[in-house]
Amino acid sequence: MNHQLPVIEVNRSERGDLPVTRILEGGAPATPGTRVETGVAGAPLSTLRFNNFVQKCLFAYLIICIALLCRIEAKSLEYRTPDQVASGAGLIERLGAQIPLGAEFTDEDGKTIRLGDYFGNHPVILVPAYYQCPNLCTVILNGLLQSVQELKWDAGKQFQIVVVSFDPHETASMAAAKKRTYLRHYGRHGTENGWHFLTGNPSQISQLLGVIGYQVAWDEATRQYAHPSALLVATPGGKISRYFPGIEFPPRELRLALVNASGNRLGNLSDRAALWLRLRNRGGGQHRHHQDQDFCGAGHLG
Repeated sequence: MNHQLPVIEVNRSERGDLPVTRILEGGAPATPGTRVETGVAGAPLSTLRFNNFVQKCLFAYLIICIALLCRIEAKSLEYRTPDQVASGAGLIERLGAQIPLGAEFTDEDGKTIRLGDYFGNHPVILVPAYYQCPNLCTVILNGLLQSVQELKWDAGKQFQIVVVSFDPHETASMAAAKKRTYLRHYGRHGTENGWHFLTGNPSQISQLLGVIGYQVAWDEATRQYAHPSALLVATPGGKISRYFPGIEFPPRELRLALVNASGNRLGNLSDRAALWLRLRNRGGGQHRHHQDQDFCGAGHLG
């Protein structure tokens, strides 16, 4: 009795003489001239076509992801803690926005100045704060002080520091007291013209905060302002070049930001990615600032 056996095709692997075999599906009997289409190392062409299709899909997905990441460059980033969301306070990055250089404020000597008086020649570190803040503002200013103390550059020579109170009830005498405190701790002779502490009226303050994306809210229960912890670096022409959310401002990063701003360069996608990773590591995977209430009375300079 004749039994027809499944036909087995034997190919040679491209990587050597190891035979690669494939049994016809279902063990169907062969007829003269029967061929099995195979590809590399005997793989069926249908499998190769499927793998090629999958690779193309993955590549297209990668391109879409890169495009979405690049769109971050043209959009604002928003950072808020849950408490800040509830209170209406928060920070919205607006890289490239033009600071209103014509806005008038009062300096620590009681003189009316324009913000543009501190721009033009050097990059500017701009710090929104209020002088009677019992906690976070002092921590932010202390963090800035520690960073600039480690820089070889001097405030007033290679860059300017401008602190603007967002409390319209604060006075020039309060600003002068803050300036004396930080100049004393900065400890560098001849840098009086590098630190500036300003106060202003509600309309000018609101205009500035709106441009830089810095949102504050008065909490009547605690009689304090809820506000984000951040400062920014601007170009000599007054365009926002880099944001520093948080209370720590690594000297190396701050110096790089000043170098970029001095060349009128704006923060790029890699800066934002590094910042996102830093905030993620500190905030348990969320875009979070340090919460205001965590620093009640900490680090006060007197």
